[in-house]
Amino acid sequence: AFLDANLDAFYGGQRRMLVLMQALLKNHKVTLVTTGPGNLSERVSQSGIPVEVLAASPRVNQFGGQLKALGPVRFAITGVEVAAWSLRFGSWLARNHVDAVVANDIRSMLLASLGSRLARTPLIWSVRDNVRQGRWHGVAARFATRIVPVSYGTATVFTASEREQAGNKLIVIHNGVPVAEPRADARAALRAQMGLVTDDVSPVVIHVGMLTPRKGHADWFKATAAVVAAGGVSPQLAVIGDEPAGYYGYQASLRALAEDLGITDRVHWFGFRED
Repeated sequence: AFLDANLDAFYGGQRRMLVLMQALLKNHKVTLVTTGPGNLSERVSQSGIPVEVLAASPRVNQFGGQLKALGPVRFAITGVEVAAWSLRFGSWLARNHVDAVVANDIRSMLLASLGSRLARTPLIWSVRDNVRQGRWHGVAARFATRIVPVSYGTATVFTASEREQAGNKLIVIHNGVPVAEPRADARAALRAQMGLVTDDVSPVVIHVGMLTPRKGHADWFKATAAVVAAGGVSPQLAVIGDEPAGYYGYQASLRALAEDLGITDRVHWFGFRED
């Protein structure tokens, strides 16, 4: 079973999870468990993966990034509701004889911890985010049977002592990316979309990812401007990705930065793409 409580999110982390579930479905029974209906459950269900919705209260569905803002009383109430949901999850694991759980982020990990422990079901934490949530990373790590960061950089979200304590149960596994056979004209087609002439030898640099500050677009633009100012290569930039919920308007700020740096004509915006 895979657990992801980001009800309306369907970004890179959820797409990666779906690719893995589809691959496992060939030889295993796979189910997505989530805490309510939304874009995530709809997209996964449409792909042919069974979805189990164990409905949670609004507090449980919001408890991730909201924890820091909760007062002591609300924090305690939310904690009780999270524990109650986790117990229900544990009962579901036991009834369905689930062999293993994959938690797709720290929020899902915290939700799964108690129930998985009581059901004696191995709990695998898929770590794909390098934003640390204070002591909660250390707490969740104690419940994990395996901790699987997608890169060595992501593994540093844990402190040195946490990594040492985890020992061999922390294993870095890089994302597998299904790659279709490249089209012979793919390079020329991309350059044509960017308005580059056929004999233009400018290197094209692509950034694929959500438009959020931590993805580093601003640093990329500044580095490009520095390279151009130094009189070196003359790169063209292809920005592939869109603004997720909570970051609407960020693309406008990046466009303004590109203008300030004098590289507007070098930045090409492709938005979200399925290919």
